[in-house]
Amino acid sequence: MSGRKARGQDKGFTFIELVFVLAILVILIGITAPRYVKFLEQAQMSADVSNMSDLATAVKVATVDADYVITEGRYIFNLEYTGVVVEAYQGTTNLKMRQEQTAPLEKALSSFFRGSWVIDGSTPNPQARRRSKRWTDESRPSEKVQLICQVDGRKVSASYSPDSVVKYAAEAKMK
Repeated sequence: MSGRKARGQDKGFTFIELVFVLAILVILIGITAPRYVKFLEQAQMSADVSNMSDLATAVKVATVDADYVITEGRYIFNLEYTGVVVEAYQGTTNLKMRQEQTAPLEKALSSFFRGSWVIDGSTPNPQARRRSKRWTDESRPSEKVQLICQVDGRKVSASYSPDSVVKYAAEAKMK
């Protein structure tokens, strides 16, 4: 009987073995966690750049498409965590466009992306959201991620703000 009792006590792990396994797991997590966070941030930045590029492409396509008569002016796409807020100004002035002037672009954006788009400078369009927090500079935390499309006839020029968006997009193309 004492032989059976001795064999039954050999089952399981000792406390030292469990501590050793946990130490190995903590070391592995410590090595892989920073890499995971870095890849996650890069993926979020890529999503933001892709969203901004898609918006610029949509405006360019809409201006040459005969179905849409896009009013000349400046369209500012602010990429925020709640969605894209779009402002529209006449020409190069700071005079905001009326709803009937922005309706063709709203219709075009609604056909290119899911959902309905509103261009009023205050309504977030949730079809594209800001993902990365890295665009914000610590010295200027209020800086926005913007796409500015200047429509002049059938010609569209696009610029991005801050400059880090352009730099990241260029670096992503190089890889």
